[in-house]
Amino acid sequence: MTFWALLSALVLLHNAGELLGAQVRSSIVDGKDAEPNNWKWMAYLKFMNEDKEKWGCGATIVSKYWVMSAASCWKRKSAPVLRKTVLTVGLIDLQNEADQFIGIDRNPQIHGVADLALFHTTDPIQMNAKVGLISLPTKDNFGASSLCWIMGWGDVRKGTPLKKPQKLQQRQISIISKKDCKDKRPGLGSNMLCAEDYACDGDYGGPLVCKADNTLVQVGIMSSGSCDPNGLPGVYTRVYEYRSWINAYINQDTETEMHQRGSNGSLAAGFTP
Repeated sequence: MTFWALLSALVLLHNAGELLGAQVRSSIVDGKDAEPNNWKWMAYLKFMNEDKEKWGCGATIVSKYWVMSAASCWKRKSAPVLRKTVLTVGLIDLQNEADQFIGIDRNPQIHGVADLALFHTTDPIQMNAKVGLISLPTKDNFGASSLCWIMGWGDVRKGTPLKKPQKLQQRQISIISKKDCKDKRPGLGSNMLCAEDYACDGDYGGPLVCKADNTLVQVGIMSSGSCDPNGLPGVYTRVYEYRSWINAYINQDTETEMHQRGSNGSLAAGFTP
C-alpha cells in the first residue's frame, strides 16, 4: 500500500470511529434482533456537518459502487461534509467492528421528484458471506397480502434510542392498500406507497423488502413516519417507479455482479425472519 493510500485509509477509519463513537439516535418500533446474514445488502450511512452534528440513515447496496437511500437523509441537516460521510456494511450491531468502512466520493445523485438518492463509494464494496446486493422489483404487484419486512438501527420509540450494543432490528409489516393509503394521506402521489408505521428516527432511508417467489426484493425506501403504528401510515418511495433511473447509474455492473445480485437476493436455507 502506498503512503497516500495508507493515509487515506487512516483518515477514513478516524472518521468512522468519530461518528460511531457518538450517541447514535438512529430502532424499529417493536422490532426484534436481526439474524446474521439475513439482510446482507443492508448498510448504514453516517453523516456529519460543519457544526459537527451527527446523524445516520439506512441504505441498501445496489452495486459494488452504489448504495441507495432517501434524499431526505442527505438534506436532513444543513451542509453535510462529504469527507465525513462513512458507509458501513456487513454489520449487525453498531458497537462492534463492521465488515467494511467505505467513504463516499461525491455528492449523491438525488432524484428531482422522489425521496431517493444514490451514493457512490470511494472504493468497491467487497461482496462476501456478510455483504451482498439487493434485488429490485420487476413487477409492481405488492399489496396487503405480501410478506414484507423493514429493518434498521433507529429509535425504538419517538425520542428513545436503541440500547447498546444497538443490534439491527427487523419487523414484519403489511403494505396498506392504495385506497386506504389515499384515504389516510390524500396528498400522496402514485410514486409513493403506505405501510404500517413501525419505522422511526434513524431508520429512514432503509428498505421495505418483500418476498417475490424465492427472492427478497426492495419494494420501498423509508421516507417518513411518526414512529406510531396507531397513527398515520408510514410513507415509502415506490422503488418500481424508478428502476430506469437507478439502473442508469449502476449499469456498469458486470454479468458476474448481476448473477451475484440474484443469488444474494434469494432466500437462504434456514432463513428465519
